Order: sequence, then structure tokens, then C-alpha cells
Amino acid sequence: MTLTRQTRKIGETVGTGIIQPGSAATNEAQTSSQGVEPIAAVSSAERERGTGESPVSPSADGPQGPWASTAGDQSGTHSRSRDYRDAGHVVARLQDSPLVEGEDRREYDALAREIHDAVQPKTIFDHIRVADLIHYLWEEGRYRQQRVALPHATRFKAAVVLLMPHTRNFEAHAGRTALDYLCGDPEARERARRFMHSVGITDAAIVAQAAELHGQSIAALDRLIGQSQTRRGTIIREVERDKRKAEKRKAKLKPAESTGTTH
Repeated sequence: MTLTRQTRKIGETVGTGIIQPGSAATNEAQTSSQGVEPIAAVSSAERERGTGESPVSPSADGPQGPWASTAGDQSGTHSRSRDYRDAGHVVARLQDSPLVEGEDRREYDALAREIHDAVQPKTIFDHIRVADLIHYLWEEGRYRQQRVALPHATRFKAAVVLLMPHTRNFEAHAGRTALDYLCGDPEARERARRFMHSVGITDAAIVAQAAELHGQSIAALDRLIGQSQTRRGTIIREVERDKRKAEKRKAKLKPAESTGTTH
């Protein structure tokens, strides 16, 4: 029996006449006769929404700013989802920075607040400037601390190098004297200090020798500090220039407003 005859027979049985081929009932009859579950009819509006042909305007509580994200929204609409990101989130990401061991998050946040209050950013580009200033200033301070910490951590080796020409058994005696001088008990430290001062080895000489042991590293840190200062100075000049322009625009608007009120 053909498919059309089958649908006619079904229509005659229910007393509703012949069912037109292509209708929802015909489709259901076809799938039933083949042992397949009937597929619910999909309206044209639902098809359009599924294919993205009918754009949906952003909802009132959806992302509205230029930094708003549609991440996690598979339909491409601007409806709010659990992955919603607003402008405040983007600004926080711009200003955030990973800290190394020993750095204080509260100090970093305090610096960020001071720079933010001084610049008073209004656009995304202002926020980028603020973030760059924060990063450059913080990294500059980090490089300065590393420049001092690196020689300080190698004072023992520097003291041994300076003591070797003045001690018996060279390295063994120099190492013991340097160890007493840096971390021995008070009596041993005083004895080592007297000996080292007698041959002209002072704390300043030890620090200088330690810096000389890391000459390349300290030179690299100096370059990084100089580069950070240059970039920081450029951004500060741009911020000050924009402030002067804004003040000039305000000054030009005031006479016009006073003239308008007079008339």
C-alpha cells in the first residue's frame, strides 16, 4: 500500500476526510507507520530563533557596555549568563598583576587607588593608561629591590673573595672568618670584624664586591628600570596634556554659557 493510500485510509477511519499530504498529521502518520516516534512540528518563529535569522535585541539586564561579553551565550544574543563580564570586571583585569613572593597585595592595591584617583579615567583608553602606570611603577620598584637583594644575598661569597689574599689556608680560613663575620656569635663576629677591618675589608667593600660578582645582572636590572621610567614618563605627559586640553575646553565654554544667560 502506498503512503497516500495509507493516509486516505486513516482519514476515512476517523471520519475527517482525506488528509492532505505534507500536513503535520500526514507526517505523524508516516512516522507511525514506520515505527518512528513522531517529531513535533516546529514553528517558523522557532526555526528562525534556532538559526539566528531573527536577531533578538539585548535584554534590559544583559550586557550593555562596550566591554560586555557574550561568552557562554550559544545563540549569539546578549542575554545575561553565568559567564557575564561587565566593564568593572575588565578594568579589574587590566589593573591586576601577579605578585612575586614577598610582595604585599595591599601595597599594590594602594598604589592602584592613588593612580586611579589622580588620573580619573573615563574611557577604556584612560583605564589602559592607568593600568600601564600601575604596572610600570610596581615593576620599577620590584627591579630596585632585586638590584639591592642580589648583592646582599652573596655577601658571604664576596667576603671570601676579599679575605683569601689575607688568610692562611686561603679558602678554608677565609670561609670560616666570613661565616663568623656574617652570622657567628657576638664574640666570633667581633673577632672577625677586627681582623677584616685590620686589612681594610669593610661592609661597603663587601657590598661592592658582591655587586661586581653580579655585574651583568645588575646592568640588566638598570636597563629595565630605565625603560620603565621612560614609558612611565611618556604616559604621565599624555595624561597631563589631556588634562590641559580638557581645561581649555571648559574655559571656552564658560564665556559662551554666560553670554547665553545674559540674552
